[in-house]
Amino acid sequence: MANGTVTLDYQQVNPLAFIAPTSPHIASRDEGRRIDAAALSAGLRTVATAADWLVVEGAGGWFTPLRETLSYADWVVAERLPVIMVVGMKLGCINHALLTALAVQQAWLPLVGWIANHPTPVSHRPRDYLAALQQRLDATLLGEIPWLDAAENAPLADYLDLSLLEGPY
Repeated sequence: MANGTVTLDYQQVNPLAFIAPTSPHIASRDEGRRIDAAALSAGLRTVATAADWLVVEGAGGWFTPLRETLSYADWVVAERLPVIMVVGMKLGCINHALLTALAVQQAWLPLVGWIANHPTPVSHRPRDYLAALQQRLDATLLGEIPWLDAAENAPLADYLDLSLLEGPY
């Protein structure tokens, strides 16, 4: 909400918030609140009418279960959303990113870009990982977000260049 230019209620921006920091299907089961794809889609359409750009942030990754028979990927595919992949720059990220990119491609969705995110203050060989991903991913690097201390209040948009995105989505 802090990085958006449209004023929306928290419930509009985040229609599903759970207490436990775990997979959505587990958190929803624990709290007795079913994740409904139709409700997600209705919320998407409501917010989309208020903005020129809309970013839908997933939780946990492409194949994260939302409930026993629905994954995040299932919903994104049903909505035919273009994908921007965020890669946590750490050990294993090359394989993880390439597998995710392949899965997006196999779903016939456009991988329109990717973002390198540094989730820890110090990571192992980040320049080498970045170079390997740039060489292997068939998508534009939109930016690199450094490790930011929780006290820092830097707008994340300062680290991204969305003008690199091609075409209307």
